Amino acid sequence: MKHFPPFLEQILPFAAYVYAKRKIDSELDDVLNNLKTSEPIEAAFNKYSNLGREELEALLKAEHARAEALTEKTFKFGASFATGLTVVSIAIVFAGSKLAGAGWKVAVLASMCPAFVFIAAGGMLGLSAIRVQRWFGSGASAAVERKGKTDTELVTLAARDLALQERANIINTMRNEAAFMSLRNGLLLLIIALSVALFGLSGLQLDVGFDFLSNDFGSDSA
Repeated sequence: MKHFPPFLEQILPFAAYVYAKRKIDSELDDVLNNLKTSEPIEAAFNKYSNLGREELEALLKAEHARAEALTEKTFKFGASFATGLTVVSIAIVFAGSKLAGAGWKVAVLASMCPAFVFIAAGGMLGLSAIRVQRWFGSGASAAVERKGKTDTELVTLAARDLALQERANIINTMRNEAAFMSLRNGLLLLIIALSVALFGLSGLQLDVGFDFLSNDFGSDSA
C-alpha cells in the first residue's frame, strides 16, 4: 500500500486499501479504454511480450487461480474472525456494564468504540471478497476479442491480459492484508478494553472486601 506512511498504513489499513484500490482500478480502466498505460503495467507487458502464446496462457491461468485463492482466503478469514471478535466484544461490554462508577465505564467504552470500527472494517473487507472480481483474458468478451486474430496479435493480447491480471491481483493481496490488520487492531483494542474491565472489577471486589472487613472489625470493637 504505497503512498501511505508505514505507521499510518498500520493504523488505518482500510483507508490505505481504498486509496490504493482506486488508483489501480483507474490504471486498469485507462488501459482498457486506450487512454494511457501506467509504468508498472507497461513494464510487465514489455516483459511478457517476449514469451510464447502457450506459456502466456498458462501464466494467465495461474494468476486466475491465485486470484480465486486470495479471494477465498480473505472471505473465510475475515468473516469468521470478525464474528468471533464481535462475540468477545459483547462479553466485554457486559462486563463493563457491571463496573461501578462512570469513570470505569467511560474507559471501557473509549476502548470499545474504535475496536468496533476496526472489527466492522475487517469484516466488511472479508465479505467484499464475495463480489465479482476483475478478470482479464477469459469469458465471452475475451473470446470475441481474440476471434480472427493472428498469432502475433494473440501474443500481444495475452501479454496485456497477464499484465492487467497481475496488477488486479495486487488489489486482492492488499484487501487480504487490510482485513488482517483491521481485525488485528480491533483485537488489540479489545484486549485493552478487557484489561480495563478486569482491573475495574478487581478493584470493585477489593473495595467490597475492605468495606466488609471494616464493618466486621467495627462490630467487634463495639
